[in-house]
Amino acid sequence: MPEHTANRKLIILDPSLKDTGGHFYEYDVAIAAAALRQARYTWIYANKSCHTGLTIPGGEIDPWFTTEWSAAGGRIKTSIRFILNIFPAAVRIPLLQLGRFVWTLTKNKSQRTINLESAKVSNAAAAFGKEVTEALHHAGCNGDDIIFLPTIRTSELFALWTTVKNNTELSDLQFHIVLRRDAAEMDFPEDGAPGISFLFRELHAMPGGNGFRFYCDTQQLCDDYSRLSSNKLKFRILPIPFPIANPDPTSLIQWTSSPAIKLVYLGGARTEKGFHLLSRAENILRENYPGTLLWRLQAPKGGPLEEPEVIAARQKLLSVRDGSVELIERNLSSAEFHSLLLSADIILLPYLREFYRSRSSGILVQVLAAGKPVIVPAGTWLSSQTNGVGAVEFESPVDFPAALLKAIQQLPRLSQEARDRSVAYAALHSADSLLAGLESGAGDNPLS
Repeated sequence: MPEHTANRKLIILDPSLKDTGGHFYEYDVAIAAAALRQARYTWIYANKSCHTGLTIPGGEIDPWFTTEWSAAGGRIKTSIRFILNIFPAAVRIPLLQLGRFVWTLTKNKSQRTINLESAKVSNAAAAFGKEVTEALHHAGCNGDDIIFLPTIRTSELFALWTTVKNNTELSDLQFHIVLRRDAAEMDFPEDGAPGISFLFRELHAMPGGNGFRFYCDTQQLCDDYSRLSSNKLKFRILPIPFPIANPDPTSLIQWTSSPAIKLVYLGGARTEKGFHLLSRAENILRENYPGTLLWRLQAPKGGPLEEPEVIAARQKLLSVRDGSVELIERNLSSAEFHSLLLSADIILLPYLREFYRSRSSGILVQVLAAGKPVIVPAGTWLSSQTNGVGAVEFESPVDFPAALLKAIQQLPRLSQEARDRSVAYAALHSADSLLAGLESGAGDNPLS
């Protein structure tokens, strides 16, 4: 049992937290700082490979979980990705959507035959339930604590439900769970677990209610998941918190020194994020603005399963030898990420609409809070946040270069609009508001 005796704790269960790079660490740090202001001690249980030197304000990080989202799924998931990567994105993406559509058509019939009691998840997912139990014992968890899962897979959620259902010591606890992925994706069978709608049905039928509280970070996702539950469970919307920008002085000076217009891409090099669109846009804009643009693109390598379009785009961008393209092929520290964000004149978020109609983007929240102009896809959650203010939208991938050209031509106006909106937008996504939402959810009925 730990020595500290805080009566009110915030316990974050985050198997995806491995280092200071990416959205997970920034999100958790922001929430921990808000918890400290409310006299809550924060205990984060991260991935077992998490760097032991990581710290958070008013709490601690323990390396704990043996798996995380990107590593889960085993050989079947790896094989599917390998096979699908044979096809171009124009074929691969519709194939994924078709598979989910076929599953949706057959799901209602399957509901009558699937027995959740006898369903068996993979060993990795089952281990998650066991490790959650051990973490809560380690933290000395009680009913006054907030147990928060900022992201979760379908099989992990099923394993958690099974664990709680079969462990009377956990039956009085509440689990606050954020559903970030598309509802259709979470309703697809995974690692031996049926789709999430089967679990929603069980949770609704539990006598005396249940200890699960569900949240999403966009209204569109809340609506989608509510429909999956036949409008029988509540899904509350949460803000997307981020820490105060703390840039690295050396890299900030380095990345702001160029007089060129700095076009910055942040995040993973994946087709769903439109990385493969950058090489064509660079080639087109080179003709319009020779010698006046600097492309600085964060693109850590994705390993052996990196998509073929991403590989091709990376090679084309690396072949530019005049110094106008800089690929950052490593994970950035939190301070370096803030430096890169603040150095930008225009942020590029060429995400594909079919993946981001409902899903959020933590990077966009930080971009808007920093007062930076941005390119976003139309008809998505991202465009609903910008509303054309300090931003330019593109309708389809082929329109992305034209949208960027328009942003460059209107840069002074867009920059002023983005700055004017930044303070109010940042206030919408405060970590204090997130904690208030969790407190409110704790006292609310989970059923609609």
